[in-house]
Amino acid sequence: MPTRRRPTVRFVAREDSRDAIVVAATRLFAEHGLENITFGQIAKAAKISRPLVYFHFSDQRTLFLECVFRATQELRDRFIRQIDPADCGLDQLETMGRVYFGLHEDNPAQFQILAMYEAQTPAGGVARALYERIEVLHAEINEMKTGFVRRGMKDGSIRRDVGDPQVVGTCLWAFSHGLAQLLAVKGTHLCECFGLDLRSTVSTGFALLRRSLAGKRG
Repeated sequence: MPTRRRPTVRFVAREDSRDAIVVAATRLFAEHGLENITFGQIAKAAKISRPLVYFHFSDQRTLFLECVFRATQELRDRFIRQIDPADCGLDQLETMGRVYFGLHEDNPAQFQILAMYEAQTPAGGVARALYERIEVLHAEINEMKTGFVRRGMKDGSIRRDVGDPQVVGTCLWAFSHGLAQLLAVKGTHLCECFGLDLRSTVSTGFALLRRSLAGKRG
């Protein structure tokens, strides 16, 4: 049996530099927007040379989509790790929403990158392949949430008259994203002006969600 060759130091260094670029770019894009960030700023934040950024990424659009792909992959993996396959459909949906909100709390830059992507037009040219990889992950996530709605309708935790599972799943995704985005942008203002507690607000939101969907077992 042939022995596997260990990666060279040069290869490892290149992969490490690619990861450093994506981490730095995610933070800078999220904080300042795509149009306000240069490869020079990204190189400085990643503590590498600017030519090395160009070595890995031909243009800013490709780098942005790589950031989106990594964030989407992280979100998908969180769902897989944290949603219990033995739970009823309604519990799985609530966990999915809370996991999504957890990304906003744990890594706000990745959350903001995902929000920015939703406002972008589909990519063409060289970046098209990356765009398609992102959409494959989106399809997996969509199938998860739609499947949880179907499961809940079948196991009685979700009302059977709630509507088409695909439409319901889309509305629930909009709810979770909207709540997280509102608190990310206006959270401090809401606390100061109206005395809201952010964690209590999130819990109330998910309680409302459960009551609106709950079937006999919910």
